[in-house]
Amino acid sequence: MKRDKFNKLYEVTWERNEKTGKPKRVARYIGKYYAVDLTQRDRLRPWMLGEAAVAEAAFLAGGLINTLGSHCMWVLPFYALSILPTIYFTIASIRIFRLKPVVDEIALDGSVLSARRCAAGMLVLGGLWTAADVVFLLYYGSAGQLGRELAFLAGGLATAVAGGLALRQLKALQPQEIPQ
Repeated sequence: MKRDKFNKLYEVTWERNEKTGKPKRVARYIGKYYAVDLTQRDRLRPWMLGEAAVAEAAFLAGGLINTLGSHCMWVLPFYALSILPTIYFTIASIRIFRLKPVVDEIALDGSVLSARRCAAGMLVLGGLWTAADVVFLLYYGSAGQLGRELAFLAGGLATAVAGGLALRQLKALQPQEIPQ
């Protein structure tokens, strides 16, 4: 799907190689270019890396805490799936900090837009992880492990809060389309 979308951003032509005389395929980018505000990007750097670190630490801590809620069949999927947006958010954050002042659509999609999607995923999955664990605690109780259960619950809440903060901060980074 994305491959077809990105293929439309290039025009492929055949040109003759001057040295060998043989024809060769040349791809030229014909898509849109965007300007990125570097001061806003640099202002977001410590916050986004901190949010990524908090989300990944919350996932790892949740996995190391042996609780009944972490083994429940309706809590486990949200916990297990929450690692995907956190990892991809970290990758997208690093890509954002490597952006140049002018980027193409592919670089924009792999950095800013990807970070927004991943932050939304962290918010949703962290919220579902928290909600499912609260339902578990209300239904089954803590079985004498209230401290552990609350720590596991705090991991889901930390993931959701990190995703929500990142999503809010990424709204400030608005690349502007450059007219051609």
